[in-house]
Amino acid sequence: MQLGVLHTMVSLRCDEPILSYLETIRTVWMDRIFGGSDTLPVHADAETVLALESQVPKLSEPDRENLRSRMMGGRTLFPSIDDSDTRAALWERLKQIDTPIPTLGTFFQDLRFLGVASKVMKALLLPPEDLGSKKAKKITIDCELGTQHRTDGSVSLRETRLQARRGLHELWRFSFQYGLDMTEVARRQPHKRKKSCSSYPVPNCSTSIDRMALWRHFFWLADQHGFQIPAIAEIVPRQASLPTPQTPEGLGSTEQDEAVNRRCGIPYADTVDADRFALEGNRLWQPWESPQVTTVFFRRSQFQTFFRYLWGGSGINQATNAARESAATDGTAAIDQEILNHELEHRMPSPSFSQILQISSPIDWSMAMWDCGMGSLEMPIGNLEVVVTIPNHNPRRISLPCDEMIINNFFNGLKERRFVIHSLDYHTVSAEPSLYLWNLRYPWERVQAILTEENVQEYTASDGNRLKRRRREIAEAIDDIAAWVDEQILKLSVPAPPSWEWNVQDEEY
Repeated sequence: MQLGVLHTMVSLRCDEPILSYLETIRTVWMDRIFGGSDTLPVHADAETVLALESQVPKLSEPDRENLRSRMMGGRTLFPSIDDSDTRAALWERLKQIDTPIPTLGTFFQDLRFLGVASKVMKALLLPPEDLGSKKAKKITIDCELGTQHRTDGSVSLRETRLQARRGLHELWRFSFQYGLDMTEVARRQPHKRKKSCSSYPVPNCSTSIDRMALWRHFFWLADQHGFQIPAIAEIVPRQASLPTPQTPEGLGSTEQDEAVNRRCGIPYADTVDADRFALEGNRLWQPWESPQVTTVFFRRSQFQTFFRYLWGGSGINQATNAARESAATDGTAAIDQEILNHELEHRMPSPSFSQILQISSPIDWSMAMWDCGMGSLEMPIGNLEVVVTIPNHNPRRISLPCDEMIINNFFNGLKERRFVIHSLDYHTVSAEPSLYLWNLRYPWERVQAILTEENVQEYTASDGNRLKRRRREIAEAIDDIAAWVDEQILKLSVPAPPSWEWNVQDEEY
């Protein structure tokens, strides 16, 4: 596992939702698929993990039939299991899975969306001077907001904790529902939908909402739920009139499930209404009753996987959501014993599989994942993906292996040819002495190298090359640079893992 990936997870300050997601992976695979067996997990080869990723065999007939043929017919799932009885028992458990099967691949995709929501939530944190000694070290967003929750002497400690928990749930829900609008992070842009790949047409009729109005409403919402909020001149807390999310056309009567490679990660531009509809508070935890698994289903499931710990109950099953909703509404039933044993200052719950509320180092993260039994599951390959844009040429995409010499040599070659290199997530790249080390710090960032005609005139790879460039047209120089890039792609590029394709502007499926 790349330490850079682990450092990035720690920097999000989202230990609780991350641990909740990892616990879901462990529970679905180790308990529900493998039935608690200590010997079956070794048969989860990379191809099987990828084939099961995001599948919902109990609810989706296409998913179920696809997996049945691969499990019982062609035996391409768990191919190293030969015993027929073992395969039959495994299939019986597998076809009862009614939530999207999570993997570390979906985890890293969904983590990008959590990163967007975390940017929104961090805006609520008080500056260090307002926290005094409580800011002795960085703690998670949940814990720090817990210290900002106002206490009332007339309310019991038990009820105060429940109020804080409900408030955090509502704030995270809003951050997922409107976070892309608030941070202006781009949604993924699909190519023209193919009829066979689409679940239903999403009209996206929702009225666009003013960005500052959303921020004012968010701060107002935090204040209403009892949290101290920072004083920001540009953001005066005020309730906004939010439009009622449009009901996606065809919900409950669609003929197609959502395409598998659209089921995780940052949402698409054509699912705005479905996403907002899915994340409405009054339906987020209701049991799923449609015969199809649609965008609404997967957006709900994405949020539930991260934030089940705030809702109460540990069962990972769509059918139990109604009972869980009743228990949470009842109040005291939603608080597990773990919360009651915490000190007031650390009143926020952590997922039950780990005793560590904060995983403060990458090594701790790595050990926690092995302790969960997930060490043997396939990790995504840490390739560096770069899009190269050259005037009058089609964009090039190169996937570099995580090798220090290869990455830095390619990076230096781009700088030498006067490419402007930047991250689409606003981190400086061109000034970095080592793109390899930068990639370790920001392993999910999208890198783009852009060449302009103005910069080509400054291109001086060597004295001899400089003289040649003076005698040749700019177009010829650009063609030479494009040829160099193509040569690097042929020489260096490796296939990008299917579950780790990141380009949000030009998504293929």
